Amino acid sequence: MLHVFVETNWVVDYAAPAHRQTPAAHGLMERARKGELKLLLPALCISEARKVIVSPVRVA
Repeated sequence: MLHVFVETNWVVDYAAPAHRQTPAAHGLMERARKGELKLLLPALCISEARKVIVSPVRVA
């Protein structure tokens, strides 16, 4: 089985609000759901991604 290490940017690309998500991130998750590969994610990435996803966007 193929093992894919993902990190914070992938979590953000997958879980961010819809207008910030990327099709590639969803494609990777879909392949994992089908059993084609296994995603490996360090726990720290979830904490880091949360800060980015929930923070308001500031326009200068």
